[in-house]
Amino acid sequence: PGGILDGRRRVGASGGLTMTDNQVRGENALKTYRYLRLAMIGLVVMLGAALVIEVVQAGGSCWRTSISSYYYTPVRGVFIGGLVAVGICLMALKGNTPAEDILLNVAGLLAPVVAFVPISDPGECSSAPSALSDAAPNIGNNVGALLVTGALAAVVGLGLAVRAAKGRPVDRTTRIGLAVSFLVGIAAVLAFLFARTRFEQLAHYVAAIPLFVILIIVMVVNAVSYGRSRATDQQRAP
Repeated sequence: PGGILDGRRRVGASGGLTMTDNQVRGENALKTYRYLRLAMIGLVVMLGAALVIEVVQAGGSCWRTSISSYYYTPVRGVFIGGLVAVGICLMALKGNTPAEDILLNVAGLLAPVVAFVPISDPGECSSAPSALSDAAPNIGNNVGALLVTGALAAVVGLGLAVRAAKGRPVDRTTRIGLAVSFLVGIAAVLAFLFARTRFEQLAHYVAAIPLFVILIIVMVVNAVSYGRSRATDQQRAP
């Protein structure tokens, strides 16, 4: 109804040429990339709103010592769901450089671990009882499902990389990214299977610290890059 395909270009209803198919795909990819970033902002806003609601319902003066400890409050659902969704978005986003792309993928792998493996309950204030006497069954189920999904994703990623290479050797950046992902996954599997108690005690911190370090590095690098590009544009302007 909006036009017909004519070779490589679209012919509008009035007969005029519009965007080529490749331009349409590029525009759609740009919109998808933009919406992913907006979705991440929305998830952060949702978590912030859940925290504020919890503080208000707890009397307005009850602040826990860390965001992670809100796992033991009614915020738990938003906390877990938000971090898992953020992790998926981070892996879906394409970095501006190969190094940034690898860092985003690693951060995406770590985010669900932060969500599924809680810290020990500090026993702080809450608007409603939300005690979890034993987190081990939840960790076993959730992290087990995460590792199975991660293994399948690694196989699919390897297959896509080989397919994209079209008979040529897989490029160095992709090899490094896959290697890092496999190493992180193997370390998680070994710790989960053979050191479960230590995993339950430390996995949250082992995942959370590098996750936030990576996010800070990516934000700083992007801010510096944006500032340089703005300065270059101003110098070129008449």
